Amino acid sequence: MMEGAGRRVLDVLSPMLSSGDPDRYGREKVLPPPLCFDRVNEGRGPSSTALLLGLPSEILGMILTKVASDSLASLALVSRDCLQLARSRQFASIRLDYSISSSELVNRLILEGYEFSVMGTDTSIPRLGVCIRHITVTTDSDWVRIRHGLSRRGWDLEGPPANESTSRMVAASKAFFGRYVPAIQAILNHTILPHLELLDWEDAIDLPQLFYEKLALSPIKHLKLFRVGIDKQCSIPLRESFATQTWPLRTLHLELYLRKDLLGKISTGPLCESILRLCSPTLEYLRLETMGEEDPYTSSGATIDTLPRFPNLRRLSIGRVEFEDSSMLQALIHNGLRHWRLPGHGLQPTRISLNAVG
Repeated sequence: MMEGAGRRVLDVLSPMLSSGDPDRYGREKVLPPPLCFDRVNEGRGPSSTALLLGLPSEILGMILTKVASDSLASLALVSRDCLQLARSRQFASIRLDYSISSSELVNRLILEGYEFSVMGTDTSIPRLGVCIRHITVTTDSDWVRIRHGLSRRGWDLEGPPANESTSRMVAASKAFFGRYVPAIQAILNHTILPHLELLDWEDAIDLPQLFYEKLALSPIKHLKLFRVGIDKQCSIPLRESFATQTWPLRTLHLELYLRKDLLGKISTGPLCESILRLCSPTLEYLRLETMGEEDPYTSSGATIDTLPRFPNLRRLSIGRVEFEDSSMLQALIHNGLRHWRLPGHGLQPTRISLNAVG
C-alpha cells in the first residue's frame, strides 16, 4: 500500500462504491438556457449597430437557442457582441474533468477575476465568467493518468499496481490537490462567477474547511456534494461576513463520508450542522445521505430555542444517516413539509420527530 502524499490521488483514481440509492441528481434536468445579452454584457449596450443586436434581449435569446451548436464558434468570430452571445450558450453549463482544457478554463477565470478587481468592467472584451450558470466537477481518471504518466492497468480498490512510480504518484497528488482543487475553490465567488446557480461536485475526495466556507459565500442556489470528505473535524464558523450575506441555497444534496482511518476519531456532524444552519432560511429541498453508520450525526447540543428554522423546506429525503439525538430532525420535520423520505431502520429520534408533527 502506498503511504504519504502520493496516496491522496488514489481517491481520484480508485473506484468509489455507493451506499445509497442510484444517483439521479441532474440526470433529468434540462441544461440551463443562456442568460440575456444585457446580463452577460454586464450592462453595456451593443457596440454594433446591427439590427439583430437592437432586438429585445428576450427575443435575441430565443434566436440564439436556434443556432446550431457547431455554428457557435463561427458566430463568436463576427464581433465582440457576437462573441459574448456565443459564449452565453457555450459556457452556460461547464464540466471540469481535469482535462487540459478544464485547467485552462479555470486559470482563465482566475485571471479574469484579477483583471476585474483592478479594472472593473473597463475591459476590451466582456468576461467569460458571467456566462456560467452550472458547474459539474467530475474528474476523469484517464486524464489524471495521461497528464502524470501513470499506468492505465492494474488499478483496484486496494490501490495502484506494484510497479507504479511513487514519484509520479506524489507529483500527481501535489498537482491535483495543491493546484487544481484550490483553483476551483478560488473561482467559486460572486466576483468571478456572479451568475453561478448550480454546483454538482462528483469527486469523492477530502475537501478543506476553507472550501466549505467559500461555498457559503457563493451565489450558488443548488448544491450537490456527493461523497465528499474531510481530513479533520471542522464546521463553517458564523463570521461577520456570513451575517451580512445570505446563502441563497434552495436545494441541497449532501453526502459526507470519512475515510476508514478517521472513523471514531472525528465526525462530519459539526460540518453538516453548520451547513444546514447557514442555508436554513431559504432551503426548499434537502437530501441527506451518508457512506456508513460508523459516523453518526451529532448535534452541538442546541436547545429548541436555538435550533435553525426551515420555513421554506417542502421536500426532505434522509438516507442511511444515524442520529444520536432528535434535535435537528425536530427542526427539519415540520408541518410545512409536503414530501419526505426517512430511514426505516428503527431510529427512535425519527419517531419522536414524526410524533411532534402528527
